[in-house]
Amino acid sequence: KKQTRRERFLSEMEAVIPWPELLSLIEPHYPKPGRRDRQPMPLETMQGYVNNALKRAARRAGVFWGVSLKARPKQALSKAQRRFNRKMSSVRARVEHVFRVMKCQFGYRKVRYKGIAKNAAQVFSLIGLANLYLARRKLLSP
Repeated sequence: KKQTRRERFLSEMEAVIPWPELLSLIEPHYPKPGRRDRQPMPLETMQGYVNNALKRAARRAGVFWGVSLKARPKQALSKAQRRFNRKMSSVRARVEHVFRVMKCQFGYRKVRYKGIAKNAAQVFSLIGLANLYLARRKLLSP
């Protein structure tokens, strides 16, 4: 059987990543099985797990926690939590619109490496043009 690109990529990553060392660093912070609620997935199959401990650690470190809040089983989000999610979504949407304009209006869907300086100049120019495109009605109104 011919090896697919995905299989080739995974075998290369398997050879490059020091899995035992990485797992030993993560394991002390990973939830332990045996609790009454839902059991955690095996550590090897997980790298992003959002929980309240991570949220509190980010706040202690002075990092703003802008991740959308999720409802728990049999417990809906409060009005304040829904308001927070809506506020975060509105900020995220303003950023995502710029990328949509870059992809759809300007056709920037695939990057070709031309050197870091040339690629950076191209992206910064496109971001500037996309912002002008999004603000065009305000700029044209008398």
